[in-house]
Formats: sequence, C-alpha cells, structure tokens
Amino acid sequence: MKKLISLMVSMVMIFGSVSFASNYNNQLNNVNKNIKNVKDEIKDKQNVVKDINKIILELDAKIDESEQKISVIQNDIAKTQAEIDVTQKEITKLEDNIDTNTDLLGSRLRVMYRTSDIDYFQILLNSSDMEELLSNMTMIKKIVKNDKEILADLKEQKDSVETKKISLQKEEKRMSTFKASLESEQKVLEKNMQEQNSNKQMVVKDIEKLKQMEDALIKEANDLQSKIRELQKTKGIGGNYKGGVMAWPVSGGGRVTSSFGYRIHPILKEKKLHTGMDIAAPSGTGIF
Repeated sequence: MKKLISLMVSMVMIFGSVSFASNYNNQLNNVNKNIKNVKDEIKDKQNVVKDINKIILELDAKIDESEQKISVIQNDIAKTQAEIDVTQKEITKLEDNIDTNTDLLGSRLRVMYRTSDIDYFQILLNSSDMEELLSNMTMIKKIVKNDKEILADLKEQKDSVETKKISLQKEEKRMSTFKASLESEQKVLEKNMQEQNSNKQMVVKDIEKLKQMEDALIKEANDLQSKIRELQKTKGIGGNYKGGVMAWPVSGGGRVTSSFGYRIHPILKEKKLHTGMDIAAPSGTGIF
C-alpha cells in the first residue's frame, strides 16, 4: 500500500512537472512570438527613420541651395544699390552744372537785353568805334549760343542718367521681390525640416522603448527556459534518469551561420544576446 501511494505521488509529481513544463513551453512560445513581433516593429521603425533621414538630407540640400541663391541675389542688390548711388551723384552733379550754366546764360542774356536797349549814340560813346561795338555784340551772341548748347547737352545727359537710375531701381525692386520669395520658401523648408526632425526623435524614442521591451521579453524567455530545464530534471523522480545525446537537428549537415551568445545584431547593429543557434541548409531539408 505504501509502495502504491509512493508510486502515485511520484507519478503526480512527474505529470505535474510535465504539465508545468508544457505550460512554460506555451508561455515561452508566446514570448518568442512577442520578441519576433517587437523585432519586426523595430525594423519597421528603423526603416521609417531611414526614410526621414533621406527627406532631411533632401531638405538640407534645398536649404543650402536657397541660401546660396539668397546670398548671390543679396550681392546683386548691393551692387545695384551702389550703381544707383553713383547715378544719383551723377544726377546731382549734372543738376549743379545745369544750375550754374543756367545762371551764366541768364546773366549773359540780361547783358544782351540791357545792351539792346542802349541808344546807338551811347554805344558809340562807350565803344572806340563801330567795329568794336559790333565785335562785342557778336562775341556775346556766340557765348550765349555756346551756353545754350552746353545747357542742352547737360540736360540730355541728365535725362539719360535719370533713365538709367529708373531702370536700376526697377531691377533692384525685382531682385528684392525675388529675394523675399526665396526667403519665404526657405522658411517653409526650415519648418519642414523641424517637423521631420521632431518626427525622427519620436520614432527614435519608440525604437528605444521597443528595445527595452525586447530586452525584457528576452529576459522573460530566459527565465522560462531555466524553469523548463529545472522541471525537466524532475522527470527522473522514482528512477534514475540518465538523459541522452542530442542529435544534430538538420539532415545532411548544414552549417551554423550564427551561434548562441552575444553578437552584433544584424538589424539593430548593436551587441545583443542571441538566444538560439542559426543553421543554414537547402530548402526542403529534413529537421529532427
């Protein structure tokens, strides 16, 4: 009777251990599935980061191009403004010359006007002879004619310079408008850049959280494997369990592509614990 009870207790312990081991195996399978899901999600997030980095590089290149254009047009505006200043000085100088020559012409015309009103007798008195009188009158007329020609030439030059100034001012306005448009586009690009950087930071944070989740799941998987191994030892209760030799799980050989232990993760590119052994073999190879 005692032997029967002892055998029943042993069987209960064995089957209980097997039951627990089976339960742990189910949990382990679920954890491994979760690990795979997390790894897939990490990979997806990293692809998102790659896409964002590509967009950021494109935006950065466009911003650089925009800055170069703004710099060039700013220099052009400065040169045009300098030309406008020069033409304004030319206009001021021509205006001064016109005023001076206008005053001179007015003075000479007044002299001629006064001379034309003088009695011939008085002119004769003031002139040594008639020849001198006529000579003086002719000289004044020539000077006045020359003054008029100079004045007309100065006015023509002034009109030409003013036309040039108007043209330069229009060009400056056009370039200023273009510059404002470039600066507006650049602000949009910089705003997009900020948004992309913000999105990238959020995704990177998500990746860090997923990595922490993966580490926690790997730890949980290791704990479950330890519990399973402990429970498997209890199968020897009531007898001497001698164990056995594990067979190579792939028929026809195969090769180990990644061993158990720490390695550089192929996706995360950082040191991670590889909780299994990867064996490569042709498609359709039997697994034991």
